[in-house]
Amino acid sequence: MIMFLTISRKYAEALFSVIQDKSTSSLDFWSLVLDDAARVVSNKDVEQFISHPIIGKQEKLEVLKSLLSSEAPRIFFNLLELLIERNNLMILPCISEQFSKLKNNYEGVGIAKIFTAFSLSTEQVKSLVAKLESRIGLKLRPKVLIDESLIGGVKIFIEDKVFDISVKNSLNKMQEILTTV
Repeated sequence: MIMFLTISRKYAEALFSVIQDKSTSSLDFWSLVLDDAARVVSNKDVEQFISHPIIGKQEKLEVLKSLLSSEAPRIFFNLLELLIERNNLMILPCISEQFSKLKNNYEGVGIAKIFTAFSLSTEQVKSLVAKLESRIGLKLRPKVLIDESLIGGVKIFIEDKVFDISVKNSLNKMQEILTTV
């Protein structure tokens, strides 16, 4: 897994560099292109087709071109061709993820994955995000997910930081204290 991360990061960094040097397309556009391609490649039927040893590399490329947006720049199809040539096409979802991280870092943006036991109102999410932004110094894009096992409160992941103010976490801490006494 670490090897895939390293390889995908290198592809993402190279693409990011080329885009900044030569492309007039926005980083948002490139994120959409990569996300779309990652979804296509992750499809079980497409994945099976891509990994089939008898199907030629050119045929794989042509099928992928037909499944993806024709608006994608030539540089993107060059990347696909390179990934197919090196039998690395299945890491495209990781490349997309790494590219998004580079883009967010470049724009000073972080993704806040907010796990909560119950739905939060728009105002609650805005208030929580505002407090987090002032605390960590990044513009945050929230992604709210329901996890009923938390019982109450929230658990937030922002890059490598975790803020766990859930009832479940509090109960676990109390249990640890009680069992060590």
